[in-house]
Amino acid sequence: MSLARVSSSFLQRATPHLCPAINNSPVLATECLTTLDLLVFKKLFTCIYSQIYHGFQQGAGLLDQCDDALLPFLTNLPPPYAFTPDYSKTNIRFLLGYSAVAIAGFTFYADRTLGWEATTSPWIIAAVGTYFVLNSILTYWIWAVEAGEVYSGKRKTGETISVSSSAKKFSKLYKLHVIYKSASGKVLQDKRCEAPFTTWFSADGVFHPEPFRRWVASEIDVLRLAAKENEKKSG
Repeated sequence: MSLARVSSSFLQRATPHLCPAINNSPVLATECLTTLDLLVFKKLFTCIYSQIYHGFQQGAGLLDQCDDALLPFLTNLPPPYAFTPDYSKTNIRFLLGYSAVAIAGFTFYADRTLGWEATTSPWIIAAVGTYFVLNSILTYWIWAVEAGEVYSGKRKTGETISVSSSAKKFSKLYKLHVIYKSASGKVLQDKRCEAPFTTWFSADGVFHPEPFRRWVASEIDVLRLAAKENEKKSG
């Protein structure tokens, strides 16, 4: 049942009208909701929640798909503009995460095989403490160090680029933060840009990479130069 039909049904039933008299005095319908009224209200709430939830999930999916398209685009640029991905931050995140999982698995195994008494030993307590420390560091690393970074790369000439993305809940805007530095560490470009997802997604949710690449190239200086180089080569 659509949200519009449910809303219409509920509003019609909630419109003030007379219920059967109670002690010979009329009572408004809004004061004596029937079981059917409550069912209609439940459907209305379910429809609203479903639309909000799926809208959020759709937005997250669009963000992930755009982020995934950045890697091949930045990696497959013509020389000398191509970047080599830098996975150092990702590797540290994996190291922290898997270390915490390994400790959790070890303490679980100790509890199952050695019994509860073994879990009170100093080395188990130290392992549990280490687990919480690693999780705290991991949380800090994801939110403060990576901070939404989806690509980090380096050119053969030494320049580095960092691209972070974000999209607010229920927002149709895709946002990028680009930091491009020279080999000496000088910031050549520090730019924030945004565009609606509908620029490169069709109405039925199909992703079109070319409009997306054109937009990214128009916002990032080094990619604009690479695009011009491609145009010269293609004639």
